[in-house]
Amino acid sequence: MIFIRTNIFPVVVLAQRAHKIAQGGKFSKQTGARKDEIGLLSTALDRMAAELSRFSHNWEVRSTEVTTLSHPGRAESGSYAPLEKSDAGLFPTNAPDVENRNEPIRPDFEGASFVYDSAQRISTANNPEDVFRFLEEAFTALNYPCAIFDTNRDAVRLVTFHDHRAMNVNTNFKGLSIPVENSPKIFSDSGVILLDSSIDKKSSFFSLMSFFENLNCSSMAIFPILVNQHPVRIFVIGSHAVHPISSTEYQPFFNLAKICSNTLDRLTGIRSLQSQVEIYETLISISLTISTEFNLISLCHKLHEKVIDHFGSDLSFIIAMYDERTRKIKIPYLFEANKVTSVDSFPLDSGLLSILINKKQSLLLVRNTEHEAERMGVKILGKPAKSWLGVPLLISGEVIGAIILQDTRNEGRFTEKDLILFETLAPQVAIAIRNAQLIENLSTTLAAFSQETTFLHALLSIIPEKTYFKDKDGRYLHVSSSLFKDLNFSSAEEMIGKSDDELIPGRLGYLRHNEDMVILTTSSPSIGQLVERMDETGVITRELNSRIPIMDESGHPIGLLGISQNIANKIIS
Repeated sequence: MIFIRTNIFPVVVLAQRAHKIAQGGKFSKQTGARKDEIGLLSTALDRMAAELSRFSHNWEVRSTEVTTLSHPGRAESGSYAPLEKSDAGLFPTNAPDVENRNEPIRPDFEGASFVYDSAQRISTANNPEDVFRFLEEAFTALNYPCAIFDTNRDAVRLVTFHDHRAMNVNTNFKGLSIPVENSPKIFSDSGVILLDSSIDKKSSFFSLMSFFENLNCSSMAIFPILVNQHPVRIFVIGSHAVHPISSTEYQPFFNLAKICSNTLDRLTGIRSLQSQVEIYETLISISLTISTEFNLISLCHKLHEKVIDHFGSDLSFIIAMYDERTRKIKIPYLFEANKVTSVDSFPLDSGLLSILINKKQSLLLVRNTEHEAERMGVKILGKPAKSWLGVPLLISGEVIGAIILQDTRNEGRFTEKDLILFETLAPQVAIAIRNAQLIENLSTTLAAFSQETTFLHALLSIIPEKTYFKDKDGRYLHVSSSLFKDLNFSSAEEMIGKSDDELIPGRLGYLRHNEDMVILTTSSPSIGQLVERMDETGVITRELNSRIPIMDESGHPIGLLGISQNIANKIIS
């Protein structure tokens, strides 16, 4: 009897406790635990019961947070959508507290599985059109009334609607506009917006709720789709049930909206990167095109061809040149009305081009150009352009001309990105034009003298750019006064017949000579190469160096022309 009381009865009690726990009943910790095997078993049962308690509590908490975007038998953790209380219609008086409700999950496994598959497809979409197509396909398989709306300033416009109970509505109301005051701000500040039939008539969402009430919906949930925190669309889930939509019901759609937003953000970022790559490719293409052209008109024509590739052929395109000495503008290349012309020199006036040159700053006008031009003091002659973009061409801070694009029919034709593109391109164009001018001036002047050597010496004695001619072995034939003075020689004769590796000690002389020989060997010019030099006092000088091979009639290199331009003031390191 003592054995039964001390051994059998405790085991029976433990068995009863274990059975009660297995059935989901409450449990209490056993007091006065024994130190023998039965005591150890009781302690182990207490620990197991405590773990089950914690697990049960955690599951109950997560039951309203669980992401039901899953296949049957799979769940992913999620988070609550913030509910805004700023609108009177968001929290009707008879609506239960969503965040504190702990109701059992009754998932629609078939619908949840389709939503999960759609979410997977949306997350890997390659364009925004596929995102919304996959979203619409997800709605066609659900038992909920589902709608997608575009968002405007004070209204939403119905894009698509699906409800198996009202098939005739699915297309009849497409394009319907429903007023929602200040919708961009409301939707960007909200996570999930819950509404039911008790909504206040003064609410911003009263008309939207009325639309769903007419379709026999008693409640609805609104899910914004954001791109860079700005609402681009919303989708709405309605319910025919008497009770308002619960957190368990809206959670998968909240996650679906987040996936749509994240995917659209990703696609927007990719599109932005692609746009930058296109700009870089355009810059490289234009640079390669103009770097080997030394005729001014041909250079303008090739540059115009690249502009047509980027913008189309319906724009006016102008290359203007400015002479600071005479303060006159000349237009060697003007494309307008599908033909190319030129304009003779004219003095600075009060036009947009003159203001651009005087201020040395880019100008972009894409809205109300006539009014904006008059506000700047510009006098408009003739028909004003609807869109106007101008960028000055600068060398060493001095204006040598400008690039102009204009559209006489359309506003908003140009963007800030277009302005940045031409501002980035302008220095290279300026250098190419300057080199073309130098070579053109050099050729014109040489032809005017019967004695080329006499003329050349005269030119080299006054030209400010450091200029030289070398033979096919890299030895100096002619040098400008500015060059031999810069290298601390007293006359050009000290340099004639010698190469850089003989005149300049150390590695620098070797590198300069080697660069010349590469140009001569490949017959490929090097235009506008930026070089920084530092002397023994720490003074840094920036120069643009151009090396051009001189070819004989058969196309073989016989020498080299070099031009070095100082493009910046000296800077102390």
